[in-house]
Amino acid sequence: MNGKSGYIFINFRLLNNVKLSYQVDYSYENLIITELEHIPPNLIAVEGFPDVGLVGTISATFLVEQLKMRPAAFIRTELLPPVQSVKMGVAIPPAKIFVSDKLLVMTSDIPVPPQATYDFAMPLLEWLKQKRISLLVSINGFPYEGRLDVTEPKTLAIANNPDYADALQKAGVELLEEGILAGIGSVLLSELARAGINAVSLVAQSFPNYPDPGAAASALKVFSKITGIQIDTKPLLEKANELRLNLLELAERTKVGRAPTAGAQPTIYR
Repeated sequence: MNGKSGYIFINFRLLNNVKLSYQVDYSYENLIITELEHIPPNLIAVEGFPDVGLVGTISATFLVEQLKMRPAAFIRTELLPPVQSVKMGVAIPPAKIFVSDKLLVMTSDIPVPPQATYDFAMPLLEWLKQKRISLLVSINGFPYEGRLDVTEPKTLAIANNPDYADALQKAGVELLEEGILAGIGSVLLSELARAGINAVSLVAQSFPNYPDPGAAASALKVFSKITGIQIDTKPLLEKANELRLNLLELAERTKVGRAPTAGAQPTIYR
């Protein structure tokens, strides 16, 4: 793995500037969060763990790069496989947290096993409440069979309470009418509602089997509308066009066209 992977690589040269004299461990039943700097309250938290099309991961890492965010904490847990990420010759935990003056971004190089989702999300939730976040934005992809035919994938929003849903709609954000939300974001949304903290999940139409920078660009466009934080998604769109052309060429060569693949997940969103 190297920096040539582009939109899914985080520049960890920033780690060279982290003064490890500051280390505070927040220990929970299944998880330890080691802070490398003081994290202030009232930040907007972004959850971008690996999912369909790596939409959450691509979005999170792109935010980190574009906004030059600082590595602020690592997540250690036995719920993840015994894997270490290697960046710039240094082994570090795969689950990481970055901060800027407005954002707190959580992401990981490896997915959380489905059976461990709740045990992973609940202590993360407690830490987020301790940090007194102002809002949570969870970014995800959902498999869309016709994705190859779509040049601008749609992103829909799911709020964790009716008042916030109304506010999003008034701001011009399209809501998901009906569907199923799964994963870490679903746990965080429901539990933050109980804590009286607004949260929203953004779900973008995505390739089910390929990293989808176009879906990430779509999600980040809605993210900007919600948060007021402007993001230049042009690099993601360039990657998306390149991927789409390659897939169209592959489909033409193999004569499979746009036929559904065996075992493809059904689209349950509308």
